[in-house]
Amino acid sequence: MMTQPIYLPLRAMGKPTMTAADRWKKRPCILRYREYCDRVRGGIPNAPDPDGIRQVIVRAHFAMPKSWSVKKQREMCGQPHRTKPDWDNISKALMDALWPGCDEKIPGGDVLKFWSTEDLIEVRFRFEE
Repeated sequence: MMTQPIYLPLRAMGKPTMTAADRWKKRPCILRYREYCDRVRGGIPNAPDPDGIRQVIVRAHFAMPKSWSVKKQREMCGQPHRTKPDWDNISKALMDALWPGCDEKIPGGDVLKFWSTEDLIEVRFRFEE
């Protein structure tokens, strides 16, 4: 069984490489990441229990730069997004935000990245039947 999509009006972010010092250091990338995790949790306040989830499906839509011409924006809308953040880091950030320390219970996932007119993250959960 698959759930209806949950839409988060956020720009997908990859999980940054963290060090032990990040517990007390206030690096800007870590502060942005922690704020992102808070916003993901706020957008999915009742995340399902990870034990019953078979797969998490994520579609990340990235807003095209305003500096692109109108022609290029028309050409690129809906095309694969092939720049950073990497899809695996997007997955790590979302899983850690929703299930800190429990994301290993989910056996699989799928992340696709696309160019779009606005930043949006679409999340679906597939449950074991």
